[in-house]
Amino acid sequence: MNFSQNLRNLLFYNELKASDLSRGTGINYNTILSYLNKGCIPRVDYAVKIAVYLNVSVEYLVTGADRNEEHYDKYPTVSELKKIPKQFQSSLKKIIHELSLINKL
Repeated sequence: MNFSQNLRNLLFYNELKASDLSRGTGINYNTILSYLNKGCIPRVDYAVKIAVYLNVSVEYLVTGADRNEEHYDKYPTVSELKKIPKQFQSSLKKIIHELSLINKL
């Protein structure tokens, strides 16, 4: 996956909007939209701010992989999640979040 898709997935799983990310990081809203919609890559300092805010490594944010993790995506794609019946999606997001917290211990 690329930066744009990784960012989109992380926002989705954290139930955040681009405006939330902008407010939380201090990065201009239109800049966030350029990352999401135009495939732009952030400056290093912005990538760090985004990664810290989303509680992931910069490496994961940019590449979708983390040297400290096995070689699989940390989060399923949005399209994979959409295949799950809607009544289970909210619960699944919470479970994925809890598992990610356990994984960091």
